[in-house]
Amino acid sequence: MPRVPQAHLEARQREILAAAHRRFAQQGFHVTTMQEVAEEAGLSVGALYRYFTGKEELIEALAAWGREQKSGALEALAPGGGAEALGRMVAEVLALLARPGSQAAVRLDVRLWGEALGQPALARVVAGGLEALLEPVATYVRRERKAGRLREDVDPDGVARAVVSLIAGLELQRAFDPDLEPARYAETVRLLLASLGR
Repeated sequence: MPRVPQAHLEARQREILAAAHRRFAQQGFHVTTMQEVAEEAGLSVGALYRYFTGKEELIEALAAWGREQKSGALEALAPGGGAEALGRMVAEVLALLARPGSQAAVRLDVRLWGEALGQPALARVVAGGLEALLEPVATYVRRERKAGRLREDVDPDGVARAVVSLIAGLELQRAFDPDLEPARYAETVRLLLASLGR
């Protein structure tokens, strides 16, 4: 039997994740069956199980996928950016939340947070997603503070937690208010973070 190219396998996994994303966002994790995910992806259940061993692994993969999509915003934290770069980073994440069709992603994130409270494996994935934002922000703040571009009394870990809280808070609000436009608040966030500069 010919070997399936890795690129094909990865493309198929992304298709399955997109299908699972749609179903889970609409119906939740407990109601949605693997059969429904397979139908949404245009696969048989047997084919689906070749990519994911079960619903739990699929949910964990979705959490990691969501983290990857947000991690691109960290590129805004270029050395020398001071407080303005923090505002740009948050604005980029808020822009993701405001994209057409993002409501499903927001609803899925909120469902993931709730589900993680009762599933240790998923909790580790969600915690890893938080750490993937917290650590780079805290490292950036330490570097910029040392370079004199941020105030000396700024706590790097505190800033990182506050930045992630701003993002998660607006995401939670958007889950319950589809008309809320997160990008509208980017300027307010920029002004708040500007106070960290020297």
